[in-house]
Amino acid sequence: MIKLRVVLVHPSLNSCGGAERVCLAFAEGLLEAGHEVAIATVDKIDWGLLRKVFGRERLPVEEYYLFVRLPRENAVFRGFFTVSCYLFLLFLVRCGRRFDLMIGTSGELVDSVSDIVYVNALPLRLIHRYSGVHVEKGVYWRCFSRLYDLFLRVLGRVRGARLILTNSRFNREVIRRELGLNALILYPPVNVDEFRALVYSSNREDLVVTVSRFRPGKVLEVVPRVARLVKDAKFLIVGSKSEGYEEVVEALRRIIGELGVDDRVELRIGGSRSEVLEALGRARVYLHTQPYEAFGIAVAEAMAAGCVPVVPMVGGPWSDLLAERQGLYGYSYRNVEEAAREVKAVIEDRNLWEKISERAVKRAEKFDAVVFREKVVHLIDLFKRILHGR
Repeated sequence: MIKLRVVLVHPSLNSCGGAERVCLAFAEGLLEAGHEVAIATVDKIDWGLLRKVFGRERLPVEEYYLFVRLPRENAVFRGFFTVSCYLFLLFLVRCGRRFDLMIGTSGELVDSVSDIVYVNALPLRLIHRYSGVHVEKGVYWRCFSRLYDLFLRVLGRVRGARLILTNSRFNREVIRRELGLNALILYPPVNVDEFRALVYSSNREDLVVTVSRFRPGKVLEVVPRVARLVKDAKFLIVGSKSEGYEEVVEALRRIIGELGVDDRVELRIGGSRSEVLEALGRARVYLHTQPYEAFGIAVAEAMAAGCVPVVPMVGGPWSDLLAERQGLYGYSYRNVEEAAREVKAVIEDRNLWEKISERAVKRAEKFDAVVFREKVVHLIDLFKRILHGR
């Protein structure tokens, strides 16, 4: 066996989102295959935070970082700062030439420089082309997106990635159509075993759960608007804090009060992994609110737990998780009224919930973390053969 020195480059693992889970799963797969692994980030990894949110213990990897922590002035400045530093970090690692293989696990920010890039979301450089994408201070980010796109076009001529991976058919089509690049699909890891025990929970209620970081762009106001139309269910939003979460929570609470659903919509802020599991074990429906989500690990986890998903009709949850088949593994919606109709149908018809729930659980197994790690090892083996001319 040829042992490789591999470096994973990611902006920050402390964001605790789906992209961070992917980076950690890459590391686990590579370590299991016997490779030496390093992780390079803009800010220092907070393993205590990852343990609380993901239930992940510290991995035996080398760590490199530019700063102990990111600036806290405001979310927009921090975002620009992180993207700029991530670019610098990529070039720094590349120029160091200490590793056999460089994998960029945030390819939605930079789709070149690394040997392999993994694109987790709609690329930042394309945000200005999609009016349906919600981001904080959208005007600033859309202007930045245009300038960034021009910069990356020049960068792409200097050096392109050997291999581009992405997490869904939805995102692959966006990358092909908008950037003229071909990408292979590698579905992100879902810890199916962790949720399988919840499938036959006897604590099911007429509860609709949304798991999300409290941050701009998640469109969480959809939840109280649906709750206003579905009066026979309770709604729970549970998730971790992000920088600037106070404004998001304040706006949500204001909308909840204005719509008069205070008694049926609960916010659980800073929820631990155990709280997420407990909530999914009680819920019948999982309501996803963010359009243009490239995949939606939280949706897949909810399916594995036996919840029936209701998701926007644009993005990976619809194209890949539900296979664009209405009523088979779950439902999609184009507006609040449609979302409320689908949620109400599942809540009121226990037999319907049981049938779709059973199919959703089976569907989720396709995205098991074990499958992800096996494919990562296979891809690295292919790369080794290319590297050594065999």
